[in-house]
Formats: sequence, structure tokens, C-alpha cells
Amino acid sequence: MNNLIYPLFGQFFLTQIVLLITFVSRVVAVNTRQMDFRYFKTYDYGNPTDLVKKTSRHFINLFEMPTLFYVGGVLALTRNLQDPILAYSAWGFFIARVFHAFIHIGPNKITPRMTIFGLSVIALNIFWFRLFILLA
Repeated sequence: MNNLIYPLFGQFFLTQIVLLITFVSRVVAVNTRQMDFRYFKTYDYGNPTDLVKKTSRHFINLFEMPTLFYVGGVLALTRNLQDPILAYSAWGFFIARVFHAFIHIGPNKITPRMTIFGLSVIALNIFWFRLFILLA
């Protein structure tokens, strides 16, 4: 089995975990009357809690840059590319995204969050650069 499948599935499961946290934070906020359920009809009635904002924003974020990771991963898998640099950069991207999620949804400290985000960008760029070299 190609070793790229593991960080790709890891990224998928991270997305599912953030989705679950997002859902639970919304249900709790509504059930504890911290926000009105009508907010979710048009997203402009009342104010969401900070946790609802952070989890919702992070869930959306998981469909931005990680999409490039999925595309590159599928391309590498379909070409059956097995390369250590590709694998290490894929793992680096996934691990950075796990830490990014933890920081963003948790304490949300800007400097560590941006640092880890930057590391994920570097890992993704290495991944794509190596992918290009292998395919060219």
C-alpha cells in the first residue's frame, strides 16, 4: 500500500473531527441559550459564541488549503509515486494541520497559530515541488 494514503486519510478524519466539534458546539450554545437557533437560518440573527465562530471558521478552513493536498495526494496515488520526500512532506502537512486545529479551536493564540500555519504551507510547497519533479 502506498504510504501517502495514511496522511490523506488522517486529513480526512481531522476534517470529520472538526465537523463533529462544530456541530456539538452549536448544539450546546443553542441548548444553553448562549445563542438563538434562528442564527443558523441566515447567519445574521443574533451573535454566535466564540467557540461556534472558531469551530465554524476552522471547518471552512479545512476546505481551502487542504484541498491542494488532496489533489496532489490523489495525483501521486494514481501515479503510484512512492518517494520519501513526498511522504515526509505529506506527513508534515497533516501533522501541522492537526496542531493548527488544536491551537485555532483551543487557545487561539495568534503567533503559534500563524507559525504552525506557515509550517503547513512550507510542507505543502515541498510536497508539490517534489510532485512536480517526480512527474516532469
